[in-house]
Amino acid sequence: AQVVPMDKINLHFTGDFHAVTSANNMISAMLDNYFYHRRKEIAPLKTVLWRRVMDVNDRNLRVIETGLGGAGNGIPATSGFDITPASEIMAILCLATSEEDLRNRIDNILLGYREDGSEFLCKELGVTGSIVALLKDALQPNLVQTTENTPVIIHGGPFANIAHGCNSILATKTGLSVSDYVITEAGFGADLGAEKFLDIKCRQLNRLPDLVVVVATCNGLKMHGGVEESKIKEPNIEGLKKGFENLDQHVNNLRQWKRNIMVAFNRYANDTDEEIQCLIDHCEKELGVRCVINNGFLKGGEGAKEIARVVVEELDPIIENHCKQMGLHVYGRELLVLTVWTAFILLPSKTENRYRPSKSVLMLSFPRFIMQARLPIRTMRLKCSRRYSLTNSIGTSLCASPRRSIHSPTTRNFTGAPKTLISLSAT
Repeated sequence: AQVVPMDKINLHFTGDFHAVTSANNMISAMLDNYFYHRRKEIAPLKTVLWRRVMDVNDRNLRVIETGLGGAGNGIPATSGFDITPASEIMAILCLATSEEDLRNRIDNILLGYREDGSEFLCKELGVTGSIVALLKDALQPNLVQTTENTPVIIHGGPFANIAHGCNSILATKTGLSVSDYVITEAGFGADLGAEKFLDIKCRQLNRLPDLVVVVATCNGLKMHGGVEESKIKEPNIEGLKKGFENLDQHVNNLRQWKRNIMVAFNRYANDTDEEIQCLIDHCEKELGVRCVINNGFLKGGEGAKEIARVVVEELDPIIENHCKQMGLHVYGRELLVLTVWTAFILLPSKTENRYRPSKSVLMLSFPRFIMQARLPIRTMRLKCSRRYSLTNSIGTSLCASPRRSIHSPTTRNFTGAPKTLISLSAT
């Protein structure tokens, strides 16, 4: 599915990029003005780190001389323009969790160094309030939709090779607050995009994704296998196999974060069944990860149902595992008969089966030395405002089960956002 309205999104959209550009260049102007009016009292900065930006990649403006034309036009200096997504303001906008946090981050922007080596921060200009005012509306996430009416939040765009390359924390938090499953694109591959997503954004967000989906294509793998770009659409099993080395490295990179990982294969019209099966066999037999075909490019949402179903399958056991641990360590039961009604949303789009519950029974074995008994869980009630669900066995709440499956490597906090975060990363 495509996101609409495409023309507005690709052009000015809601003006967020213009706000970032204005805020960035206002700091530049105020910095120059600050030292211009104090030129008889203090020396200019020894090193200026702050550059101007514009939303055009203009090669001739990357390095420029400013303040030329006499004393009335400022102090001559070497400067230059970056593109707006490279601005630190863009990165700050996407990492800020509130207006107050935005203000604090802008205050602490390092603009340069004085002659004595001390830092010169943005708060010394006294313009933080004005910058926040320029960004007030840009701080709010933008809600659009796909051509199949699935909600999409688009917010921010920091470069991955310069900043952290992820959409905003507020966009992710907004998605988690209104939907059971949130899919966010880490971008720029699992070696750069996913690494910065996990090491930078997730630390600021204070949670990790429940599932990481590595997106692969036959054409991409063939190119990594040395096949010429003009020939990647032709069947080539050997070239595909050589490209597996690249996919393997991406998956192994992600394993250091100890996340659940699966591979989504985006199928195109020129892909052969033999090539697809070769990739699936490699992923499941050699890599040890699940590989699912995504036909979304050819069939839209209908073609993506299978991968949506598998994603939910990968995430569903979390509640069962938690109840198992409660039964084992708290209530000392050898057998747990788990009867749970589930009504989780597979996709944000409406379907006739969206809220149809399914009943499942799970028998779990516990160590023999624990007294043999059955601990039935007959009902489960979701308490969204309290951020946990209640399971019921004997008329009262038996144990609290998390609706999320995030377990931080350093903490086990079960009272976080009751949602599921899925990270997408392309090879």
